[in-house]
Amino acid sequence: MHLITDNGEVNYCHIGHVGEKLPASVMQVVNVQHMPDGTMHSGELLVFPTSLGDNTYLNVAEAKPSQFALLEEKGWTDEAINKYVILRYQITGDVLTLQLIDQEAKKRAVEAGTIKGVIEKDRDGNPRVHFTDTTENLAKSVAGDNLFSKEVLRLERVK
Repeated sequence: MHLITDNGEVNYCHIGHVGEKLPASVMQVVNVQHMPDGTMHSGELLVFPTSLGDNTYLNVAEAKPSQFALLEEKGWTDEAINKYVILRYQITGDVLTLQLIDQEAKKRAVEAGTIKGVIEKDRDGNPRVHFTDTTENLAKSVAGDNLFSKEVLRLERVK
């Protein structure tokens, strides 16, 4: 899949199965970014899907080489994966669309007590919000349209 941004950045996402030691629904995503200045960046993610009602979501975890060993040894535990990003997604033909959680909506939900979480400041003083609620309460909050950005990332399959 690839994505071309407004600033000329081109991203290629390679998506495939992780292997036999993790659940079949867990996929590995290797992302390669080609920047307008000619430099490249890469990263790896682990993703698995969740369906809530008519919507589909991706649970995304950063994948470091040491995490693969921990996952294979201990399974899907907080020690191996302790932070997720949740995206809403839809696949139509050769197009994958993704919506991120809007950070301001996430902050308002935590401040209002709709969902448990913590608000911390990053090194630049900007708020960083982390949900800490149960899976069940998180699922209830995520299932609506209130948390997701209206911006849609659109990735097309490269043939």
